[in-house]
Amino acid sequence: MKHLIFLFLAVLVGTPAYCGQGVTSLEVPLLDWSSLKLCGFEGCVWRARTAAYDTSLMVDFSPDKRYSISMVAPLSKARLASMRGQKRDLVFTQVRIDYNAVIKTVVERTVLTEPPALYFNFNPNDFNNSFLDQFRQGERFSVQMLTDDGEIELSFSLRGARNAITRAKNNAWGTKDK
Repeated sequence: MKHLIFLFLAVLVGTPAYCGQGVTSLEVPLLDWSSLKLCGFEGCVWRARTAAYDTSLMVDFSPDKRYSISMVAPLSKARLASMRGQKRDLVFTQVRIDYNAVIKTVVERTVLTEPPALYFNFNPNDFNNSFLDQFRQGERFSVQMLTDDGEIELSFSLRGARNAITRAKNNAWGTKDK
C-alpha cells in the first residue's frame, strides 16, 4: 500500500505539466532508488527517485537535455487547512552531498490540495555541471530548509542513485555514460 501511495504521489507531482495526468512505465528498482519513464500531455520525462521520512526526492530528465530536482512531502488535512490561501512561496535551503561544499539556494514551495502535499522545486541554475556527478558518486544528500514552521532537515541515501540517474539521463538524452 505504501508503494502505491508513493507511486501516486510521484505521478501526481512530477512537474506542473505532468500533474494528475502522468502514466509511469519501465520502472526499475535500483537499491534505495528507482528509475522510470513518466508521460503526460506535454510529453515524457525520465525520473530517478528515492524516499525518506515520507518525502520523495526526484531528479527528472527531459529530452531537451535539462534536468530538475524536486521533493514532495505529504500533508495532513489539518496542516493543509492551516495553509489555506498559500499557493506558492520561497524557502531558503541549503543542500550538500557528503562533505562537498554546501549549496545555498531558494526553493519554490507549492501547496497541492489533492492529495495534500508540499512540492519543492529546486532552481537548476544554482547547481553546476559537476553536481550530477557528485550526486551519482555520493553516499548521502542532505537538505536543510528554513520555513515558517521552523528548520527542516532531511537526509536521503544515494545508494543506487548512480545507476538510477544514469539510466534516466541516458534514456531521456539518448546518451551513454560510463
